[in-house]
Amino acid sequence: MRFAFAPKTSLPILEFRMVNSCNVLLCLSGESRDDPLYVCNPILGEFITIPPNDKGRYRAPLDGFGFSVETNQYKVLQSFYPMVDPECRSIDYLEVEIYTIGTGVWRSIGNAPSDFLKFPFSALLHGALHWVSLAVESAECIHSFSFETE
Repeated sequence: MRFAFAPKTSLPILEFRMVNSCNVLLCLSGESRDDPLYVCNPILGEFITIPPNDKGRYRAPLDGFGFSVETNQYKVLQSFYPMVDPECRSIDYLEVEIYTIGTGVWRSIGNAPSDFLKFPFSALLHGALHWVSLAVESAECIHSFSFETE
């Protein structure tokens, strides 16, 4: 039996950063932190654009894509540096929001610590996003975010 794979060039952007993947779907972003996010099905050559929710904020490095088995929904996680006084030199937290695909709504889910630098990869396992980070003032850590419990 022979298989013929025909490459499709219907990705939404030519230069991108892969956020992560889940159930064959890819979450992509442009190379700039201000670019929108896309969820793509590379097999079918289809994609959707996730509406931005920057509210004038700068996107932080904590983002991800996953699936909640309990609700049967795909979700996108995104973090932002808070809008602070320009005189403030340090930021203690990131503002974190989640987008459930199909709802068209971003929801705030609280804050996350900002004292780490995320490696450029992550893994989705048992409904939770896991990543290794290098904390600025401590040893390496493994962080996780559950798409089930948010």
